[in-house]
Amino acid sequence: MTLEDTEAIERATLAAVAPRTVEELDGWLLPFDSGTVGRAKSAVPLRHAAPTDAAALAQRIGQRYAAQGLRAAFRIADRACFDALREALQERGCQRGKPTVTQTGDLRAVFGLAPDAPGDVDTAPDAGWASVFLGEGFDPVDGESSSRP
Repeated sequence: MTLEDTEAIERATLAAVAPRTVEELDGWLLPFDSGTVGRAKSAVPLRHAAPTDAAALAQRIGQRYAAQGLRAAFRIADRACFDALREALQERGCQRGKPTVTQTGDLRAVFGLAPDAPGDVDTAPDAGWASVFLGEGFDPVDGESSSRP
């Protein structure tokens, strides 16, 4: 995966979870949202590279979230380049949360696995997609956040 791939994935992720607003700061995306979807309200780097001053970066990001009336959350890869940042976040009282796995694939290759099977690609969630998140057993607030266009 290239550096450009990481940035494209993170931008697409935020487009999919639709936070209220997004800022960029020092190579990071800062999505601001009060919903229940963690990715819609956690700071994420556009590159997997060590920050120059991890403590200062954590402080600046924390200040931006505080200015929005939100608690800062971070979504960082489990890579050595983020060790200093993880340490700085722990010093600020942050704790590790649940891990998230991101998988990627080439859409043409996926469709090629079953060339005779029908398949469509939509650019926005439809009623069928929303029903997955709004059905029985799902948190309605989380479902609303996950299914809005």
